[in-house]
Amino acid sequence: MTAEDIQQLISQVATNFQQRLDQHTQTMSAMVNQHQGPPGPQGPQGPQGPAGTNRTNTSRSGANNTITFRPNDIGYFNPPKDRGALFSRELGQDIYTEGSATYYRDVFVFVSTLRSWAAQKGKDTIKRNAFQCLRGIAQEW
Repeated sequence: MTAEDIQQLISQVATNFQQRLDQHTQTMSAMVNQHQGPPGPQGPQGPQGPAGTNRTNTSRSGANNTITFRPNDIGYFNPPKDRGALFSRELGQDIYTEGSATYYRDVFVFVSTLRSWAAQKGKDTIKRNAFQCLRGIAQEW
């Protein structure tokens, strides 16, 4: 595979990702709009919860790490074994659930999710722990 082939493949992947992301965004917007009615009345206030703990971002040395990382919160990247199917819509859903776990087949949707979590939990936390979210053939990469 030449450098030009790789550049072309990257370009195709980026275009494919953007199209899927646009489709996903449109689908989600349409679903929200279909099921969105007028807001109901506010319910009664619940009891006060337990006192919280201070959460701090992880330093480069790993000190003061009070942020917890649970792979099940993010989901798991479990791509198809067939490399050609990575760019195919034939498999069906790019995101699916089994029990309480969310699985991603589409690498771009998974990476987008990781970026969202990195903004919330900190990049260092995600970088150190993202490997826990890999399943199937992704663990071999």
